[in-house]
Amino acid sequence: MTQPAPGPPAPWPASGGPGLAPAPWPGPDWQRAHDQAIVFGILAVTTGMLGLVFGPLALNQANRARAIGPDVGVARVLAWIGIGLAALSLLFLLGYFLFFGVMMAEMLRQLSQLSSGGTFAALGAV
Repeated sequence: MTQPAPGPPAPWPASGGPGLAPAPWPGPDWQRAHDQAIVFGILAVTTGMLGLVFGPLALNQANRARAIGPDVGVARVLAWIGIGLAALSLLFLLGYFLFFGVMMAEMLRQLSQLSSGGTFAALGAV
């Protein structure tokens, strides 16, 4: 004797699973911290050097959200990317000013040699 084919599986109950209660909503404080963490994380990535300001703000709000309810991992990732990009742009800016500062100092040194009676040949020019 053959058994009948099984029907479709029964749907999960609204409680989230057999014998499990639904997960409670963390509340408006968590929602506010979550939203602010995401906004600050996006601002950290998109505002360049201000990522050094918005990145820590995003991490702070993500910590607050984690203390109340579920973690906000996206905000953490955005915050660290923003901090990294801001640090790289700060290094680039410092290198830029250092390079042009050295160039200006050399130019002024050569101009002072010319004004004190030097010639272009003395500067290494042909």
